Amino acid sequence: MYKYFFKRLLMIIPILLGVALVIFFILQLTPGDPGTMILGAGGDQTAIDRLNEELGYNRPVLERFFSYLYNVVFKLDFGSSYRTRLPVIDNIRGRIPVSITLAFSTILFASVIGIPIGVLSAVKQYSLLDTVPTVISLFMAALPGFWLGMMMMYFFSLKLGWLPSNGVGSWQHFILPVVSLGLPYAAQELRFTRSSMLETIRQDYVRTARAKGANERLVIWKHALKNALLPVITVTGGNFGVLLGGAVVTESLFNIPGLGSLIITSIKIKDVPTVMGATLILAFIFSLILLGVDLLYAAVDPRIKAKYSK
Repeated sequence: MYKYFFKRLLMIIPILLGVALVIFFILQLTPGDPGTMILGAGGDQTAIDRLNEELGYNRPVLERFFSYLYNVVFKLDFGSSYRTRLPVIDNIRGRIPVSITLAFSTILFASVIGIPIGVLSAVKQYSLLDTVPTVISLFMAALPGFWLGMMMMYFFSLKLGWLPSNGVGSWQHFILPVVSLGLPYAAQELRFTRSSMLETIRQDYVRTARAKGANERLVIWKHALKNALLPVITVTGGNFGVLLGGAVVTESLFNIPGLGSLIITSIKIKDVPTVMGATLILAFIFSLILLGVDLLYAAVDPRIKAKYSK
């Protein structure tokens, strides 16, 4: 198990190198330069050229790429932002906890709602307890997140005044964005859990447990659900990683200073060091999440744990 864990940690290194290579050269293919983006297209060309020279943007592409890699790998230096001239790590340090809090709270909210209702829907197949949640989940999955967020902001903030509409000053500020983000994901988890449970409860070992007189609740929640959770864990882990940097619309709507909004803002002005630094950190966190998902497999299914120990 430990050998597998350290092997997966080492695999993160080539993943991060690949991410750095792809993101860096994609940014080079985009039109424009930092000087023009910062000073504007109508700015003095001499000032634009001077700014690009100061930022080191006029150096050859490969020289800039390998210089950046050297500083990151050997000095843990992600460079300075073209826009603020501050170290990139300072710009993103305060945003990482915000993005992780938003993503974790959303996934927790979605799992607490989606998984139990999905189990109930599978056990009560073709009944009202199955039909109603399934229809609601399809409806919620089809709703645009930004529209749901706007409607919730309108009713709960502007009309009723119950919750704050923007910022991250307290836990109450996270309620509206978490719910607006989490409901579509809860609908997804409900459908995955239902589908997985329907397949699992038809297995021979479940029928055998019932034939031996085992308590129905024990059969469902201990035996069947444990095996049905594997695909659900996969979807949940993937969604968690996506939410870390992909909740850009929600972050913009509720004025949340997360990594996603920082990356989008930096792309617009071609702030290469900030985009690279934030993306590499997101890729590292996402790789750790996927490693955690694999370890959860082992905790849920002893057969997988036996494979890891080889």
